[in-house]
Amino acid sequence: MWFRKDRSATIGFFAAGLGGLILALGGAAYSWDGAFFLEEIINRGVPFAPQHRWSDYVWEAPTWGAIRLTDNAAVAQWTFRVSTGVLPLTALVASWLIVRRRRPDLIVWPIIGICGCSLPGEWFSVAEGIIAIQFAWPLFLAIAVGLEGWTEIVAAVLAVFIFFTHPFAFPIFVGGACALLAGQSFKRLPPSPRWRWWVGALLAAGIVRRLLLASSEQGYTRLSWLRQSTVESMYHLPLLAMAVLLVAAITMCFPRTRPVLPAALISCSTLMLCVHFLHVSHWALALSYRLPVLFVTAPFVLLMFVAAAMAPVRPTVTAAVSAATGTMFVAVLLVQAFAWHHVLTDVRSATRSGASCKTLAGVDKGRGTPITHWATSYLAILAQGRHPSRFLTGSVAACRAFDRTGRLYLRPWDPSFAEPSGYYRLSPRARR
Repeated sequence: MWFRKDRSATIGFFAAGLGGLILALGGAAYSWDGAFFLEEIINRGVPFAPQHRWSDYVWEAPTWGAIRLTDNAAVAQWTFRVSTGVLPLTALVASWLIVRRRRPDLIVWPIIGICGCSLPGEWFSVAEGIIAIQFAWPLFLAIAVGLEGWTEIVAAVLAVFIFFTHPFAFPIFVGGACALLAGQSFKRLPPSPRWRWWVGALLAAGIVRRLLLASSEQGYTRLSWLRQSTVESMYHLPLLAMAVLLVAAITMCFPRTRPVLPAALISCSTLMLCVHFLHVSHWALALSYRLPVLFVTAPFVLLMFVAAAMAPVRPTVTAAVSAATGTMFVAVLLVQAFAWHHVLTDVRSATRSGASCKTLAGVDKGRGTPITHWATSYLAILAQGRHPSRFLTGSVAACRAFDRTGRLYLRPWDPSFAEPSGYYRLSPRARR
């Protein structure tokens, strides 16, 4: 059986599956914009895809089906938690299907990329930027092992999914096209019969995706936003942990590397991330990692292509690295789950007693936790039944408007928008 022959894949699947379970049980789907996504799906009864990111429908479909079939918010919420939690495992399985026959040793690279590079922002499980990067790994692997037969079909499906997931499709497609062009021109990668067509198609798709940027997405092209989001999400320990992880990956490219060296380096990264995520106030802005993840992952992708052009890495090395990376993924998510539990507890406590309207800052009490994010207002709605009676808003003015009119104004980008009633009774008339 394959799981007996390739320990790296087995370890990776186990770690990604266990990590997905922690994400689901820990309520990562409620973090930041995730609460808004979920409330919109349940309240309106339709999938939600901001900025025409239609690939969101794929992983939102189970939640939409659950609320339509059961009319039960609890069932829909658990479905959402599970469907977002299994996304890293799904990307890893797709990667394995690409490499299992031709270069099974390459599976270690998506394990590092999906379970390692994405880790500083993984708790933000609905971040389309991170999802796009994770599902880019099987596309890059398809280029590395040769685009022909069913691999070509899978690559085409992945390209469509990434195109409608996030603007990162532009650098992903351009980077993939450049790697394919260089690999085929210098004959460093296995032959792909239609590689010229693929280079043209990827470049064209990337350019089209760049031209389709919405006005709210223009910031992704500015260095100032990259600098700000890097400071917010990676300052100090996460940045150092990713640097050490990169060093560990580089050591794998040397034939005589002993398994203990990269494994020890990854263990150091694990310790740094666990210390950082121990206090939830340290990662109140971890959602900003959805932009730096592109630049963190890029050198690992380059190393993967270098490894694809070389002899296979020894199984003992790949197994050790997979085990160390998998341990890091599970350990860090477990620490975050315990820290995030305090956020959920505070929000639920705020909706059980006291005034009918409170501010997010008042619930946070100056601790600097993710409670201050605007989407926590929707988490407060999800924490109650179909007839919520207590609400959290982003400002004192919004609370005063609620006390005066009974209407909820929760969206900072559209302060005049009053939340409509659907599944949840949010309008004054529906609450009577």
